[in-house]
Amino acid sequence: MSAGSTSAAAGPSSVSIEVKQGSTPLQLDVGFMLSVDPNQLDASKLSSSSSAAARDAYLLERARNSTQHLLNSIFSLPFTKHADVGPLATLPPIQPSSRICEPREKPLPKTESKPLTKWEKFAKAKGIQHRKKDKMVWDDERKDWVPRWGFEGANKDEENQWLHVMPSNAEDGYNPSAAAKKVLKERKAANEGKRLKNLQRAAASSATPSNSATVSDRAAAREVKKAQLEGDLLRSKRSTASMGRFDRALPNESKTFKTKSLKRKFEPNEVNTSAERSVQLGLLGKMERAQKAGGDKGLVNTRKAVKYASQGRGTAALVGHSTGSQGGKGGSKKGGRKGK
Repeated sequence: MSAGSTSAAAGPSSVSIEVKQGSTPLQLDVGFMLSVDPNQLDASKLSSSSSAAARDAYLLERARNSTQHLLNSIFSLPFTKHADVGPLATLPPIQPSSRICEPREKPLPKTESKPLTKWEKFAKAKGIQHRKKDKMVWDDERKDWVPRWGFEGANKDEENQWLHVMPSNAEDGYNPSAAAKKVLKERKAANEGKRLKNLQRAAASSATPSNSATVSDRAAAREVKKAQLEGDLLRSKRSTASMGRFDRALPNESKTFKTKSLKRKFEPNEVNTSAERSVQLGLLGKMERAQKAGGDKGLVNTRKAVKYASQGRGTAALVGHSTGSQGGKGGSKKGGRKGK
């Protein structure tokens, strides 16, 4: 079966198998079954002035021309007859020089190294070698290898087992399976939080200043950084005993700010009677509200009072001391009467 026999069998109303090469010959690779038309499209036929049907017909004609060129080349190849599907053409072997560079689906890999996570930095500083855990672990009860995580994994044994050891301090209504699932959910949430923090640190470390940043943005960032430095310096000066009075001054420090000492406010010795009455009534009202909320327990600390009165010896020593002192007084009086 060839292109010539197909053209002869076709009627006069069939589409022609002739190919228009144009100014630049069509590029053909039969091994890849690829036909490329490098000629430029006619802009006048694709302009907005032409109708949509005319544009579609022009593009369809260009595509048919390239496809017909490929089919003509395939039908000229040697073929073998097959009882079920008909003739089968044998494609030529692909030559190494005829490689075609197709568009890349995925983006190019990044040349810079990926920022290290918090654990990777710690492991690198301590010299800890990364060892990948095995996905399968041996289960003594099942006598078989089971997945470490996931469906029917070893980490689900505590949730699915029918017998649990109850802790001694377990509350009423304690459910071991629910507690194990809760611990698993908390661990997942913690891991997700760590992952997000690692991404945030990586984004902050790999972020570069934008070239489109305006002068006002840079000035605002500079003022913020300056205010932070001034606040840190002021706090460090206030932490000394002299409140930074005898510290060595930095250049242009006095023009920027001065260390201000804390001013204590004292009430005058003679105040208005109404003001004093309102302050005392407010204090009494506060004590009354505290008494209603917590009862009499918050007014006097009984244990502290007993400890103070007994000098740390306890209630029994305090009771014995009071009894002994009363007996001593009575005995001295009786003894005095006998002496007289």
